[in-house]
Amino acid sequence: MATLREVTDVAFKEGNRYKLLLAGEWRISHSPEGHENVNPTTGELMGLVPEATEEEIRKTVQSAAEAFWQWRHIPTDIRMKFGLRLAELLEEQRENLVRTVSTEMGKTRYDAHLDINEAVGVTQVVAPTAVSMTGKTYTHIVANLAMESRVEPRGVVALITPFNFPIAIPTAHIVAALMTGNTVVWKPAPEVPECSQALASLVLQAMEDTERRYRTKLPRAIFHLILGDAKAGECLIRQPEVQTVSFTGSKVVGDHVDSVASALGKKVIKEVGGINQHYIDAAANLRAAAIQVLYAKTITNGQRCTSVQEALVHERVYDEFKAVLLSLAGNVVMGDPLSETVWRADQAPDQFGLGPLVSAKQKVRAEELLERERTDGAQVIYRGEVPEGLRRGFFFPLTIVESERSDDTLAQEEVFAPVLVLRKVAGIHEALELINERRIGIVACIHTRDMDTAEFFVQSVLRTRVDVNRHGTGALWGTKFGGDRGSGSGNPSLDSEMVYGYVLWKTIYRAYTPPQ
Repeated sequence: MATLREVTDVAFKEGNRYKLLLAGEWRISHSPEGHENVNPTTGELMGLVPEATEEEIRKTVQSAAEAFWQWRHIPTDIRMKFGLRLAELLEEQRENLVRTVSTEMGKTRYDAHLDINEAVGVTQVVAPTAVSMTGKTYTHIVANLAMESRVEPRGVVALITPFNFPIAIPTAHIVAALMTGNTVVWKPAPEVPECSQALASLVLQAMEDTERRYRTKLPRAIFHLILGDAKAGECLIRQPEVQTVSFTGSKVVGDHVDSVASALGKKVIKEVGGINQHYIDAAANLRAAAIQVLYAKTITNGQRCTSVQEALVHERVYDEFKAVLLSLAGNVVMGDPLSETVWRADQAPDQFGLGPLVSAKQKVRAEELLERERTDGAQVIYRGEVPEGLRRGFFFPLTIVESERSDDTLAQEEVFAPVLVLRKVAGIHEALELINERRIGIVACIHTRDMDTAEFFVQSVLRTRVDVNRHGTGALWGTKFGGDRGSGSGNPSLDSEMVYGYVLWKTIYRAYTPPQ
């Protein structure tokens, strides 16, 4: 099999314009509009991302709607084999995928491997779960009436995914939707077209391999990749054949998507950002806590919905913790995400690799939020240096600020960059009050050697993910994960139960007359 890089260079572009995957065929968009795809490490142009036209999107969704009626009746065993073959291909193409993710998105090589790990793991969990979903039966509730409930696919899924996990997040939702008998039209973030094409090519390859191995036929129109930005996304979710909208991304865009899709009567699965906190208790191991905080701030270059944004530090250990944190901040190694230097830093127990932000737009936004935070009175107490050779890229150095206000800019806006706010608190009660009043948030962490305090924190904090003496970022695919309270719709994401977001329950009543 050709490598992803070879396939991308030959089949997925015309000139420098990326192609769409429509019903198993790579096609050039007829749109005159587009966006530059720029290497975040070097600032060099990689290609042009077309903005799929309304007509292209309309025909694609209609094709997916027609294929649904055939796909939903394909035996679930065949669908599962298709999904598990995809997991095998992801593993087989790991090194090529890692290189593509690091080059295009800016993840360090270590972090890109985590992305692939998650994609493989969640596929291996979700594919069999989707096949083994069962309904319910009800007997003797009412005389002479038998009842049952079945799970059935919903139809066409409009899938919109972010740039920060360009393989894992779309893989999870593509597999959950397809394995349950739905069809998928996928619009990824415009910053990662090559990652998206790579994954789409593996989905297509998994179909072909499944057909050969099991002598079956799978309709190609069950899966499509369209490209574009907000205009294409809005056009997609407004198509009448779309029954389910699955969105992962920023809160502003996610809330808009939710509003539009819900008003049109569509099922919405939403996972958006979070302002996440670590509470450093007076009984914490301060060095261990500082290492976990810095890991949570630098992994994925600060661009995770689970990244820490605020460190709430008990007043009795505030000065000592700050000193330890600053002593370790110099251990952040900024560089080409594929370099050996950054790789070695990511392997060290007290060093941290840091690549670029994904785009110039993301860098400008982070700088603007930092400036607003300073205007609110925060003091910058640490800011790393971007080496001369990296200044053409979108590198943003680790930045640590102190703030005496609890209602400043970064208490309300997710920065999505390696910017950390230190806040002094009187103790656990004040920390919990600050965390629970934040309008969005997925993760809360506590660092302490007092397990009574830790348990009180776990029971009192209003978050769907809580870590004790750990960094809180990322998700393991065998566990529950999903934002709530402003950070999502509460639907499980990246675990086996996410399949239930893609089905509907049909209840059947059967009247009968017992024989005399």
